[in-house]
Parts: sequence; C-alpha cells; structure tokens
Amino acid sequence: MPNIEIAEYSDRFRYQVIAFEYRFYGNFMYAVIGHDEVDEILMRYNVPRHGETVLVFKEDTGVAAASLSMQEISTSSLRELIDSNKFLTLPRLSSQSVFDELCPVEVAKNKKRLCVTLVTDRHTEDAVHRDALRVFVQTGQVRSERVRFTYIYRDTQWEFVKSLVKDDNNINDTVLSIVILWRPAVNKIKYKWVETGWSAVPESRSKVNLEVAIRSVLNGSGELTRETLVKQLTDEHAKGTEFAPSIYLCSTGPGCSKGG
Repeated sequence: MPNIEIAEYSDRFRYQVIAFEYRFYGNFMYAVIGHDEVDEILMRYNVPRHGETVLVFKEDTGVAAASLSMQEISTSSLRELIDSNKFLTLPRLSSQSVFDELCPVEVAKNKKRLCVTLVTDRHTEDAVHRDALRVFVQTGQVRSERVRFTYIYRDTQWEFVKSLVKDDNNINDTVLSIVILWRPAVNKIKYKWVETGWSAVPESRSKVNLEVAIRSVLNGSGELTRETLVKQLTDEHAKGTEFAPSIYLCSTGPGCSKGG
C-alpha cells in the first residue's frame, strides 16, 4: 500500500485531522527532522530540511510515487495530493465502496468505463502474476482514463466471482482468469473473459492479448457479450485496512510517530 510523509511539527494537528479523514485510504506517519534516525530518510528521498514535505509511497517503497514540498502545505493541497494517490497501482476490489470508486457506474455505452480485474488467490504462487500485471499497468501499455486495472480475491469475494463464472469454466490453476467488465447499473455488469487468461510467463503472450482485448472493447469492435446481476462485495476491511496509500510527515519538533 502507498505511504505518505509530511513535515512540520507545529502543525501536526492539521495533519492528524487529514489522517483521520482519510484513515480508510492509507497509513499516515510523521518523522521529525533533527533526529539521527530521520537523516537517512531525508537523504534517500531528497527531503528539504525546511518547510513541509509530503511523500506518498505505493508498492515500491524505495521510490516516492508522489511528493509535495512547501513552506506550509495548505489543507486543500494536502487533500488534492491524497485524492490523486488513494489507491495502489494495482488495487484490490476489497469492498463495495472501493468497487464503486474504482469501477463506477456509467450508463452511456460510448463512455463506458472498463474495470480489468484479475481473479486471484491469496497464496504466494499467484503473487508473481499480480506483479506482472502491475508492471503492465506501470509501463502504460494501455493508457486511458476509461480503464482501471484491479484484482480480486476469489475466496473472500466468492459470491461476486461466482456471478461471473456460473456458466463458465474460466478459472483454473495454471493460468489466472482476467475479466473486462462495465457497470451500466449499480448491480448489473456486462463483461467478457480474456480467452487466453493472464500469466507472468513471457511465452504466454498475455500482455499482447490483453491489450488487444481492451482496445477492441474501447473502440467498439469488441463487445462485452455476457451480462449478470451481482451482489455487493464483502467488506474485507471491517477489522482493519490494507489496501491504501501510506502517508508520512517529516517535521522539526521532537519525536517520530505514526498518525491516523
């Protein structure tokens, strides 16, 4: 999940208010400039020693996904930065509210928003396939504001997944299934499975096949031929969150802590 850092001890309360407001979207922390243990952070991420700095981290904690440095960061600027980085590069459909935000309803067929979703399990064997899809997204092989890439856990969201596979045998253990879906209504989905599935193995040509499938749906030459009604997603985060950015604060006062 992404992380975000901010700087300025005197205004820590302002930061804590924002951290509480976005508590379901990330982990918020602050680090105090002037302490030895913080110096490494300053050097590694090129953080100025004066003013306020916000760093946002996603899957790769070695590189800040976004940053903002000002003498005093306004609340509106802070909200704008967080709103632009609320989700990981490849977020998980982990609740109905996340689904609604990442895959919103769009009635107009010519403006339909696509959600490309990898069906996966929690076990480590599937991680390599999720990582491969994340790299695919990061390299921007399909750039469109109308396309969002996500993944979903088959076990925890089985009622949702079952609605898509009730007439199929698309899910197997060798190649992961990946589906392109559009929500013309709140509980209605039109969709198609990418026939060749998704695999991290280069020889599988998954990247090329997925790109072709997405572009064909976007330009109208390919249709989402299946339709189903779905139930609301289970809230996987009722007892905690693990799907959002993390936010860090670097400051000039005593202490170093975690907010939110």
